[in-house]
Amino acid sequence: MLEWDERVQLNYKDLEKTQKNCSDEHWILEHLLDGYDKFRIPGGGNVRVEVEIWVQEVSKIIEITSEFELDIYVTEWWLDSRLAFSHLNPCKKNMSVDGARVLPEIWNPLGCFVNSKDATEQVQMEWTMSPIILLKPNITLPDYVLVDFKASSVKRVYIPTYISVCMSWISFYLGKDNIPSRTMIGVNSLLSLTYQFGSVVANLPKTSDIKAIDVMILIAMGFIFSSLIE
Repeated sequence: MLEWDERVQLNYKDLEKTQKNCSDEHWILEHLLDGYDKFRIPGGGNVRVEVEIWVQEVSKIIEITSEFELDIYVTEWWLDSRLAFSHLNPCKKNMSVDGARVLPEIWNPLGCFVNSKDATEQVQMEWTMSPIILLKPNITLPDYVLVDFKASSVKRVYIPTYISVCMSWISFYLGKDNIPSRTMIGVNSLLSLTYQFGSVVANLPKTSDIKAIDVMILIAMGFIFSSLIE
């Protein structure tokens, strides 16, 4: 027991001596940033940057304008050999620094969200593969929960469309010699349906896909236009 205690005491003294001779974080950081060129790409060639995005919350979804708001965490990793400090006898293997003060002094990829599909030639962004997407079980989107159903769209869109088509058919009963009256009925029906279609599109989500109501109104316009040609 005496021999074990003595060895422990010696090792503790050696450790304490080593810690006194090690370099603190402040000195290491000042030494690394001395002469550091933040405009120079690490390694002089392409830089591999790993990107990870965690979606914390989908706070808002606006269907009319096709917009949504997210609360996300973005993490980026890259290797810069100029910031290696293992040879400086650090007191700790890992250092935690103030990002607001250090980031402006070192090179960083400056990742941002823009309407672009191409990356730069000097920076390669690669998604981490394990895992790619994580979803919470039993998740629901409140904006898409069916809470009520109303037939107001039938009264605002479908019934006026049917009436416009039926009005254009009245020209068939006026006789082939009554051309001005037949033309007036067909043109008025087509104009009213065009105005109706414009009001419908203004209240629907902005999307490039073809919807069922678009097909229905276009077919109705085809019937009215056919009555004019006849």
